[in-house]
Amino acid sequence: MRDLSRRRVARVLILAGLVVTCGKKGPPLPPAPRFPVEADPPLARQVGERLEIRIPLPTRAANGDAVEQFTGLKLYRIERPLTASGAPPLVRSWDFPDSLRPFRTIEGEEAARLTPGGVLVHEEVVPPVGRQPPRAYAYAVRFRGRGRGWSPPFTAAVVVPSDGLPAPALFTTAGELEGVRLSWQAVDGPVAVFRGQAGGPVGFLPLKVVEAGTGTYLD
Repeated sequence: MRDLSRRRVARVLILAGLVVTCGKKGPPLPPAPRFPVEADPPLARQVGERLEIRIPLPTRAANGDAVEQFTGLKLYRIERPLTASGAPPLVRSWDFPDSLRPFRTIEGEEAARLTPGGVLVHEEVVPPVGRQPPRAYAYAVRFRGRGRGWSPPFTAAVVVPSDGLPAPALFTTAGELEGVRLSWQAVDGPVAVFRGQAGGPVGFLPLKVVEAGTGTYLD
């Protein structure tokens, strides 16, 4: 009877040892990265004769801490051919290797003036687009916060420069009691509205410059 009790006690001790062994902590995990993480992807578009890249500024780091101040920003640009169908290419963040040199770097006081949660707007002249085949321009950005390392490149923004804004599409006219309603598909830039008489002596006379994003005018 005593032998049976001793066996039971031994089994309990063995199981307890297994529980303690299974709960043993392993080597410490590396700390979470502290570089800023992307808030929203950048946007690139053509406005007249200039390219505009709008870069939302991060508010959080990879470890969840709030970004209080920036100490650096690097902006990268690469060229890519269009697809066989003429569509912009798919560009990913890893298409911007560490060996790629940034075309614009912001550091020091200029970087400290950047506000987390704000938007940095970069503008540049549209490059020559007369070459064939047409090319797309892709932009990516990296950030560095105070006491933090450089972030990896954020999501790329792609734009295909053109020689000028296309004419407004879906242009229609409709008679109303107050006059003639002109409608078109809104574009990024302003639209100049003209009126003329076919075969008239003065051609077309300007009526109004309509603000960007507007798609209608009542004459």
